[in-house]
Amino acid sequence: MKYIHNYPYFWNLSSRTSGKKFPNRKKPGRKQRRINTEGYVMILCPEHPNSHFTGLILEHRLVMEKKLGRYLTKEEVVHHINGIKTDNRTENLMLFKSSAEHTIYEAMQRKLNT
Repeated sequence: MKYIHNYPYFWNLSSRTSGKKFPNRKKPGRKQRRINTEGYVMILCPEHPNSHFTGLILEHRLVMEKKLGRYLTKEEVVHHINGIKTDNRTENLMLFKSSAEHTIYEAMQRKLNT
């Protein structure tokens, strides 16, 4: 997987490929997966209403949306239970209504572990 760096240089992969500017574009059925600089898996999904202007969306949010059967709001936070940001199994994800709830949960977990 490739790391996402500053847009617009993200799509210019010519220096790392065999002269092709967009090696993975327009290949039907191929998932466009990347790991961003924070370590989260991102998927190219430009038709999603909550995708970034680059067309990317966080995979763990997509997994949670599929589990719930609805789109997540921008206030909702998806937490990785085991702390591994690339482990996007449904049993490893937890949904919080807001960032404040997530912060309280994290503080309680730190308190229990000390």
